[in-house]
Amino acid sequence: MEEKKSRKKLAFGLIIVIVLVGIGAVRVGKFLPTIGALDTPANTNVSQYYISNAYEDTHAQNIVTAVLADYRGFDTLFETCVMLLSGIAVLTILSAKEKVPQKSDKEIIAVSYTHLRAHETGRNLVCRLLLEKKKKKEKKETSTIKNKMKK
Repeated sequence: MEEKKSRKKLAFGLIIVIVLVGIGAVRVGKFLPTIGALDTPANTNVSQYYISNAYEDTHAQNIVTAVLADYRGFDTLFETCVMLLSGIAVLTILSAKEKVPQKSDKEIIAVSYTHLRAHETGRNLVCRLLLEKKKKKEKKETSTIKNKMKK
């Protein structure tokens, strides 16, 4: 009972965090320039500077390498850290998952593939015939097993 309460509290706390982050993102988004607008600093000053001075500043032969490795090095580093932390979080969640108890051989009931396919179709007649056939077969097997046990 206590475990359910603690899970509910945790879920409620996570929902509150998600809502607050969403509200913060919307507020910050109002101050950002429109994507693709020609009057933004990225389109007026920065891009031209990168194109004109990439080789002189970084000595990289490729402008993409110069931008990612030198001009935006910290940004790339932090993106890599976010990916690493996301992977660690996923592994932590997956490893903390409770193990599913395995069924014993006595509890497992085999079902034929044709039986399963019949349930996928919309034809009730086919399904009913297969179910009836299976029931007859199960009754035969059960009676055969009982007869063997008696002997």
